Amino acid sequence: LREWTHAFLHDLKDLPQHKYGKFNASVLEDEDLAQEICLHLQSKGKYVCAMNNFQFLDTPKIKE
Repeated sequence: LREWTHAFLHDLKDLPQHKYGKFNASVLEDEDLAQEICLHLQSKGKYVCAMNNFQFLDTPKIKE
């Protein structure tokens, strides 16, 4: 998750792909969600960590 976070911050098109089941696209292809995640991570500055992603994605607003 940490590697995905850093890769995404360096290249906003570098999205992790779901490899299980019949899903073959990342939820980050939703541009609005990707933008919200990006803004959230940018607000954390250079001290971003995987837990920041987890906490953000675990909020009721994002789970909708």
